[in-house]
Amino acid sequence: MRSHLTSLLLLTLALSPCSTAELVLNEIRIDQNSSDTDEYVEIFSTEPPESLDGVTLIVIGDGSGTGPGTIEAVVPLDGIDADPLALVADSEEPVFPNFPNAVPDLETNLNFENGDNVTFLLVKDFSGANGDDLDADDDGQLEVQPWAEILDGVGLRTTRDPGGIEYSEFLELESNGPDGDFVPAHSFRPADGQAGWEIGNFNIADAIDTPGSLNNPVAELSLSFDLDTIAESEGGTITATVSHDGDIDQPLEVTIENSDPTELALPTMVTVPGDGSG
Repeated sequence: MRSHLTSLLLLTLALSPCSTAELVLNEIRIDQNSSDTDEYVEIFSTEPPESLDGVTLIVIGDGSGTGPGTIEAVVPLDGIDADPLALVADSEEPVFPNFPNAVPDLETNLNFENGDNVTFLLVKDFSGANGDDLDADDDGQLEVQPWAEILDGVGLRTTRDPGGIEYSEFLELESNGPDGDFVPAHSFRPADGQAGWEIGNFNIADAIDTPGSLNNPVAELSLSFDLDTIAESEGGTITATVSHDGDIDQPLEVTIENSDPTELALPTMVTVPGDGSG
């Protein structure tokens, strides 16, 4: 009897855990040198494709005459999917003059505030309106929360005075910044959909943005054997090689799950050296 070895194995990559949310904010640009023609928000789904029906992007800042806690932007996301990305761009023409390969799923008026603290939220079943003051007494707590659920969010911080209030701590969300004294112009998750934010570049000529593309594409793993089959009655050993199609600078741990260890003995984990090779 001969067993096909590849049918016995499942490979999973040991990565940091993803956010518990299925939809997360993944990359944001709110400012740049000269005119703000490249504003956008990128959304990532951990379980693509995922409909954004009933999901709204809102931005909380400090509205004129109402103070901190005021909704400054409301963007309904109905009708588009995150597969795994959904890209929302400012509709001002020309769209994405500095990122010509980016293809928005939605073009709309964004006009994000970029001088004060702001809080970006992805919410479900939003029932409020642009201009609503959710923190009437300006104490850093949102007395009004006109949504059924917060799917994800991030606070973008500045140390400028007055910078207003940023609500990520109150809402138990992540934050990013400041960039020197300023709110970050470009914010992104270095690993798509996973915890942690980094600051990009303000100057568009030095931009490292990837709107509509993965920030850190995952290398494809492959498993090869020096034999296609082996006779069970013969026993013995064969050589299996785990490889990937990208470059890594640090060791990569790969967990091996064996669906039938009585048929074939395998290590539970192997490490691909982080030598920068493909």
